[in-house]
Amino acid sequence: MDEKNIGKAVQKIQKIYTDGSGDGRMAWFNESTGESWSGQQSGLTNNEAEYLAIYNALKSTKSVDIEIISDSKLVISQLKREYHIKVDRLRELFDKVQNLIRERELNVTFTWVHREQNKAGKYLG
Repeated sequence: MDEKNIGKAVQKIQKIYTDGSGDGRMAWFNESTGESWSGQQSGLTNNEAEYLAIYNALKSTKSVDIEIISDSKLVISQLKREYHIKVDRLRELFDKVQNLIRERELNVTFTWVHREQNKAGKYLG
């Protein structure tokens, strides 16, 4: 069980899986609550769809302690500041995610998993 001690209260970390595809489909699955979401926007790359799935997941949760889990090595590594962002559109989406994290004072960790372990993939429909 993932928990974070805050004084005497114990708050669970929300585990949210996200996925995006090259045809603009995106989805997230909150393993902690069972909630899920999917959407589509034409003209997106898989990485853009992944960023928007993460943004929508963060926007939807009421928790402040969140683990985002994705099979996009590029996006997760960029959000962890391990990879440089060379594409302007990805920089804009990175900033959008980071601004939301700051505005809502979220404590977010980013975890990469293999595609087979990504529970959001089945919601891409």
